[in-house]
Amino acid sequence: MRLINRSKESPVGRIACDLAIKAHLEKFGDYGKQGVVTDYMVRAEGAKIRVEVKNGKESYVATAMTGQRRLKCLPRECGRE
Repeated sequence: MRLINRSKESPVGRIACDLAIKAHLEKFGDYGKQGVVTDYMVRAEGAKIRVEVKNGKESYVATAMTGQRRLKCLPRECGRE
């Protein structure tokens, strides 16, 4: 099982992702159901940061939601065709 931290720009985001991955690993174990996305609200260094953790086939990927999301990153069901 690989634990991937996608927060590169912010050191606070990196800490938040590490905390969220630890909580996710405790909740789902080594291999959770593939394709599940779970959101965590993590307090790191006085800041409250939302972290999204996705279950992959052989990995958990954590991304800190610190900035705005691009419209092209939204799922297809949300109006994009």
